[in-house]
Amino acid sequence: MKNKMISGVGSFFAFPTAARVTAIMLFVFSAITNIASAQASGQEFFLIPSGSTDNVLRYSDSGAFIDAFVASHSGGLDNPRAIILGPDGNLYVSQGTGSTDPIRRYDGHTGEFIDDFAFQPGVSPFGIVFGPDGHLYAASFSSNNVVRFNGSTGEFIGVFAAGGGLVQPRGLAFGPDGHLYVG
Repeated sequence: MKNKMISGVGSFFAFPTAARVTAIMLFVFSAITNIASAQASGQEFFLIPSGSTDNVLRYSDSGAFIDAFVASHSGGLDNPRAIILGPDGNLYVSQGTGSTDPIRRYDGHTGEFIDDFAFQPGVSPFGIVFGPDGHLYAASFSSNNVVRFNGSTGEFIGVFAAGGGLVQPRGLAFGPDGHLYVG
């Protein structure tokens, strides 16, 4: 019952080769969608945030709808935007409702609410990704920056990137070169 990440778009994906980075980045940030692959009881499934239904939906590996893995408003979930499986196997969900919303954490096997993992006033987390350093990075749509939270405790570390034309960031991905790419 080990969760894993697959190639996808949004907060995480795999770069097949460095030469394809530009083409993939354009695709990733033009279609902000997040897909997580997990496994429970030996069966693989995919998780997709649904802002229109306030759920995180679960689909079989063949694409058949299974259920709402995270039920509407579970733990306060409202308008989920980005999801990612953390290094601890839990599911992290950002919301697109405003600058008063935390990044919520759910059990990666059951979908049960654990806690409000990370929060900073004025930060409206959209895209999220765990970095190679183990910290959680969030694209703050309303404050035009990327912030960093401690990946173990959720404590706010600070602004990681700002300026340079960064306007309403949404998608985040670490490339094979270790750099953070922002859409």
